[in-house]
Amino acid sequence: MMPREDLAAAFRENTAPRLSFASGEALSTLTNTELALIDIESRVEEIAATLPSAAKDTLTDLRTEVALLESKAKQLETKGVDDVYTGDLSSGKQVAKDIKKDMLGRLEALFARFEVIFAVIKSRMSEDSYSCPSTGYDGSTTAGRAAAYAKNTNARMSMASEESLGKLGQTNKELQTIELRVEAISSGLRTASKEELASFKTELALLESKAKQLEGSGIDDIYTGDLQSGKQAAKDSKKDMLKRLETLFGRIDDTFANLKSRLESRPRAESME
Repeated sequence: MMPREDLAAAFRENTAPRLSFASGEALSTLTNTELALIDIESRVEEIAATLPSAAKDTLTDLRTEVALLESKAKQLETKGVDDVYTGDLSSGKQVAKDIKKDMLGRLEALFARFEVIFAVIKSRMSEDSYSCPSTGYDGSTTAGRAAAYAKNTNARMSMASEESLGKLGQTNKELQTIELRVEAISSGLRTASKEELASFKTELALLESKAKQLEGSGIDDIYTGDLQSGKQAAKDSKKDMLKRLETLFGRIDDTFANLKSRLESRPRAESME
């Protein structure tokens, strides 16, 4: 299998003549982020492997380095992943979305890994004995953060978190409205007249356009990298709506196909009457 860092570069090389300038720029940014993320992941694992036998006088330096690596990872999340918009892309949209999704998942696991390593260093610095934990990512730590947030939703949030969650809440309402209307149109196709079908076609195109606008301005443009109190809730909300949008676009395509079929069959039915 091709190494992870070569995937985006290979895609750009093989499809370069077909990529728009915006897609090329987005994939170039994501490729650079990918390489930086690989460096951080590799160094974090190197540090984790040395902890069982590390001299105690080196632990302070290791803790400082891990803190710097964590800071770099947070910067990458904000400027290198979250700030790469995919809503307006065409030729490279899907591959850019896939790369972003992959890196956000790896960053989430990496932040959980940082927590484990910090805990191990603290234990090594305060105790004479040390038992090496599993070297795998501790996903339960991330889940614990989400659970803690859910349990304390009444806790005061920062202004940035409140603003981001407020925008995502508004996007969610608009998305629900579009989803419901698309379903209503889909259900009404079977009994619709020729005039109604034409009207549905126009409305469906407008709904698709609104959905694409929501994806670009309402989800992709909401940064979560700098958030604290509402970070996990915002990330979960974005992930949920992006998944629903993917389903919605598929539903719209199916409805357009059914609508076209109905419009083509309608004249034949009317000529037989």
